[in-house]
Amino acid sequence: MVSPSATSPPPQAPAPKAAPAPAPQQPQLQSYPAYEKNGLKITLTPKTSPAQAGVVQILARFTSTQSVENVNFQVAVPKVSYRTF
Repeated sequence: MVSPSATSPPPQAPAPKAAPAPAPQQPQLQSYPAYEKNGLKITLTPKTSPAQAGVVQILARFTSTQSVENVNFQVAVPKVSYRTF
């Protein structure tokens, strides 16, 4: 006759609890220099819109080492029409 302890696997220590998964990080956006003269630096940082396909938001950041007056910043973009099917 075989005893039950001879056929059952040996007891194991409980597995250590896994550390909580880190929160997903936002991807680092790439900035592009648009202008850098006379103590004024302008960088542009594009970001695609997850809610609207084909839409890009652009953050313009102005940095200056001295007082700046009478700045006129204009942007031109091509007009595009999208067809939906």
